[in-house]
Amino acid sequence: MNSADWKDLRRKIRTASMVVFALASWALEPAWAVGKRDARTAVVELSSHWVAGVAAKSPELTSLLSPNAALYYAHLRDLALRGSMVEIDALHPVDQLQVMFLRLTVPVDRLVSMSGGEIFLHAVREGWIGQDLRRTDELREVEVHGNMASGRLFKFGLDDRPDRGRQYFSYKNGSWKVELRGERERLEKDFDSFTRRSGLSDSEAAFFILETRLMRKVVPADLVAPHRLPTSAEENVSGASSELRPIRSRTLVTVREAPGHPQLGAATIADVERSLRYVVEVGELLGDGTGYRLERVAGDQAWLIRD
Repeated sequence: MNSADWKDLRRKIRTASMVVFALASWALEPAWAVGKRDARTAVVELSSHWVAGVAAKSPELTSLLSPNAALYYAHLRDLALRGSMVEIDALHPVDQLQVMFLRLTVPVDRLVSMSGGEIFLHAVREGWIGQDLRRTDELREVEVHGNMASGRLFKFGLDDRPDRGRQYFSYKNGSWKVELRGERERLEKDFDSFTRRSGLSDSEAAFFILETRLMRKVVPADLVAPHRLPTSAEENVSGASSELRPIRSRTLVTVREAPGHPQLGAATIADVERSLRYVVEVGELLGDGTGYRLERVAGDQAWLIRD
């Protein structure tokens, strides 16, 4: 065997050895590593479907979401229908805005029948959530920890355009699903950035955004839940037209803003027998010891309920 043949044989042996080593390494790769690699692939693919679906406002989005998202929007729906301002004020301003958008832009009879998933799709179509996602965004920096995963979107797939937050995913019932946590965190960061730039308080900023979106001023009646309507146990203050029974010796002077709390409704009510007047905010007792509480105000009407 001449030297050229010998060198060729050695090269073939070295190549074959490298192939065998690579195959052996792959075969000996631990199961958790294989699982993580498969999970990363699944999450990246899911994210691609997600951003494309949001950009297209596709109804198929609900099949990609974690069940937590539908529960979250069902909760916002219930607050829009029945929640008091005390309950709504306890939310982050981003959630407060979504509740008020639902209350003031979706007809009550339609809102009552909408599921959490349907409300999510409505929020996407209205641009309340996911408005900055593009179908060309790419998920990178993927991390998998058990049945949870996260990654960062790079806008338009560009290396120098990392998103300001991360996307989150969970593994449930045999498949990966998108968690709304990433979208909510992004909105919260945007809101906080807006308040810093504008110098507005959270409540002032929320009202500014709400009124800008509605293209009108918010009035006290907007803050009353539509399903907190008067019942047979409630009584209408004398002076307001209603089929409910008027309270004798009480006269509605005016519906007004609550002193020091312009976002709440209030009413000035006169006790004609005692020649006294009371300014009462929604939710407060009348103050005359009779046990009447101001339940709601709307237009030129006010309703009291006896506790």
